[in-house]
Amino acid sequence: MPFNLQPNPAIITGVILLGIVPLVLWNIGLQRENRRLKTLTLMDSLTSLPNRRGFELLIQKAIREARRSNQPLSMLLLNLDSFSNVNQDYGFDIGDALLERIAHQLREAQPHANIPCRWSGDEFIILLKDVGHVAAQWSAEKMRAQVERELFRIDDRSLHITVSLGTATLNETDDHTSVIQRAHLSLLNAKQSGGNICCSIQE
Repeated sequence: MPFNLQPNPAIITGVILLGIVPLVLWNIGLQRENRRLKTLTLMDSLTSLPNRRGFELLIQKAIREARRSNQPLSMLLLNLDSFSNVNQDYGFDIGDALLERIAHQLREAQPHANIPCRWSGDEFIILLKDVGHVAAQWSAEKMRAQVERELFRIDDRSLHITVSLGTATLNETDDHTSVIQRAHLSLLNAKQSGGNICCSIQE
């Protein structure tokens, strides 16, 4: 009696699904991991704020929105005065904890539309949407005074620190590089003036 070698469609479909389903699940997992890694490359691991790369993406988008809506855009560049002394006197763990506290304060102090980021070791940069030159200076001074009043209690230590800030406001010819550079020059003026001060260069 001859065997029936005609393929069974149900069996074939099942075999195909057994091969495809794991592939689809693997691809979904890979996409999630890629998104997670992308997020990690844009975030600072210590403070959970956007890092320099993340900020550069944010400011380019913010500049496009500001030009489209004809609204002002400013930024503050903040540096902790004599932060190296904290690391030398108390150790890097205390220094890291202080940076975390400053980052938390920046998140709490700024309205939802404004975005604090960690720019470098002891520098933070804050993007101020819909904020012009005068209001940016006011925000910087308010932030400076708030940090100066604060006594940061970390473990069994009480730390007092001051900050210097430089501000810059987007003008018609700026790109993200030029406005960041102007904020940096403003900060440099503040540091050269002795620190614990806010400076601005507006062109």
